Amino acid sequence: RAPSFSRERKRFDALLQRFQKQNQLLREELADAATREAELLGDQQQNKLLGEELADSAMREGELLGELSALRGALESARLETATAKRRTRHLLTQMRKLKKEGLELETAHVDKDGELASLRHQLHTARNTPGASVTAGHAFFGEGFAIEAASPAGVVRGFGTPAAMSPVPSAASAGSGTLSAPAMPQI
Repeated sequence: RAPSFSRERKRFDALLQRFQKQNQLLREELADAATREAELLGDQQQNKLLGEELADSAMREGELLGELSALRGALESARLETATAKRRTRHLLTQMRKLKKEGLELETAHVDKDGELASLRHQLHTARNTPGASVTAGHAFFGEGFAIEAASPAGVVRGFGTPAAMSPVPSAASAGSGTLSAPAMPQI
C-alpha cells in the first residue's frame, strides 16, 4: 500500500502543478484581455472624438460653401449692375450729344436718368412743331407765353426747369411785338 500511496501522491502533485500553471496562464490571458479592452475603449473614445471633429468639419464646410455661394451671387449682381450702369451711361452720353447738336448745354452732374433727357428732347420736339413757337439757345417759347424747360431730381439742369416750375413769359400778343421767331431748329 505504501508504494501505491506514494504513486498517487506524486500523480496528485503533478496534476496540481499542471492546474496551477494553467490557472496562471488564464490569469495572464485575463490581464492581457483587460489591457486590450482598455486599449479598445481608448480607441473607441478617440474614434468618437474624431467622428465629432469630422462632423464639425463637415458642418463648417457646408457653412463655407453657403458663404461662397452668397459671395458668388453678390459678385454676379454687382457685375449685372455695372453692366446696366455702363449701358445707361452710354445712352445718356448719346442723348446729350444729340441735345448738344441743338445748342443745348446740360449740367451732366444733374442728369442721372435717361428718361429725363428723352423727355427734354420730346418737349423740344413738341415746341419745334407747335405753331407760334420758336426755339432759341435751348429755350422754347410758346405763343401762350410759357418756356419749355427740364430738370433732374438731383437739381435743375442748367438753363432749364420743370414745366411745374416754369415762369410765365410775356406772349408776343401781350407784348405787341408780333410772333417770336428764330432760325428753324432741326428735328430732335
